[in-house]
Amino acid sequence: MKNEVPVACCHTVFTKVERMNYKDAWGELEKRRTAVMEIEAGFQYQFPGDSETLRLLYD
Repeated sequence: MKNEVPVACCHTVFTKVERMNYKDAWGELEKRRTAVMEIEAGFQYQFPGDSETLRLLYD
């Protein structure tokens, strides 16, 4: 698929503040999610490619 951006998370490496920020960002990302597909290794999420969504994914 064109313009795919892989994202992976490991919650055990976050500090308490980082976990809170992650939870807030994920809540916003859930609102923006355009698709979710089950794959062999888990789930694949799709999001729009606008700058705010990308900031949430990489911040």
